[in-house]
Amino acid sequence: MLNEVLYVGMAVIGFSGAIFLARLGKEWLYGLIGTCLILVSTFGGKLIEIFGFITNAGNIFYATVFVAVFILLDRFGPEEARKGIWFGFAPLVLFVILSALAASTVSTTDTKPLDTAIHTVFSFSPRVFLASVLAYFLSLYVLVWSFELVRKRAPNALALRIIVASIIGQALDSVIFFSIAFMNLVPSSELLEIMFVGFLVKVVACICAIPFIHTTHLYSTKPSR
Repeated sequence: MLNEVLYVGMAVIGFSGAIFLARLGKEWLYGLIGTCLILVSTFGGKLIEIFGFITNAGNIFYATVFVAVFILLDRFGPEEARKGIWFGFAPLVLFVILSALAASTVSTTDTKPLDTAIHTVFSFSPRVFLASVLAYFLSLYVLVWSFELVRKRAPNALALRIIVASIIGQALDSVIFFSIAFMNLVPSSELLEIMFVGFLVKVVACICAIPFIHTTHLYSTKPSR
C-alpha cells in the first residue's frame, strides 16, 4: 500500500498548495502550473502499480495542474486561465532544454554513477516532449472551453463544471499523451490499461479537489463569475 499512500499524500499536498498559493494571487498559480509540468516531465515515464493497476507516477501532478486552472477559471476568468497555460509552458521548455544540455556534459570519474542516472532521466526525449506538449495544450484548452460552456448553462454549479471539464479534458490528455509516449514500447493491452487508469486517477483526483476549490470562495476578493 506504499504507492497508494504516497499518491494520496502527493494529491493532498498539491491541492492544498494550490489553495494556499491562490490566496497570494493568480501569478503564484502560474508558477505552480510550471512546477507541476516539470514534475510531470520528470516522473511521467515512471510506471507504477496502484490498487492493482498500472499507471505513471506523474499523473497526480497533472491533476494538480487542472486544479490550478480550475481555480483560475472560477475566480479570474478564462483569459487568465489561458494565460496561466502559456506561463506554465515556458518553464517546461527551459527545463527540457537546460536539463538536456546539463546531462550531456562530461562527468569526472568520481561522479560517473550519478552521471549515468542523470543522463537516463534527463536526456532529451523528443517523443515524450511532443506527447506532453500536445496533450497539455489540447486538453487544457478544451477544458477551458467545456468549463465555460457548462458555466453558461449552470452558472451556480461549480462541481458540475469541474466534473464535466475534467472528464473531457483528462480523456483527451490520456489518449494523446500515452498513445504518443508509450506506443510500441509496452504491449497494447497494457497501454490501454495505463491509459484508462491514468484517466480515472486524474478525474477522481479532480473530483476530490472540489472541496479544496470551494474554499477559495471564502477569501477571494473577486466574485465568482
